[in-house]
Amino acid sequence: MQEFKVNIYPSEDKNFLSSYIHPLTKRKIRQNFSSSSEAQEFKKATEERFKSNKVENFSALTIEELISYFMREKPKNHFSRKICHLIDFIETFGRFGVEDIH
Repeated sequence: MQEFKVNIYPSEDKNFLSSYIHPLTKRKIRQNFSSSSEAQEFKKATEERFKSNKVENFSALTIEELISYFMREKPKNHFSRKICHLIDFIETFGRFGVEDIH
């Protein structure tokens, strides 16, 4: 993956805000912590998780996000020819998480 970094900022209400762009969904994720040590622990754990390129990183995604990621990474795939069926599938199952599927 590209350079991944979690940023920590002090907020006005004496908390600490962690912010990063999720490398798979490209969405900004923010989380508040009451102490600097909690924020630093979160930063270390999150950076290790995403820099390791493990399959577990995909388990937090929804089906829609995972299919979108796949379509971006592999634009010339079999599913792109069946876009009508893919849209219907995403509308039906897209809101479910990958970890919810058994």
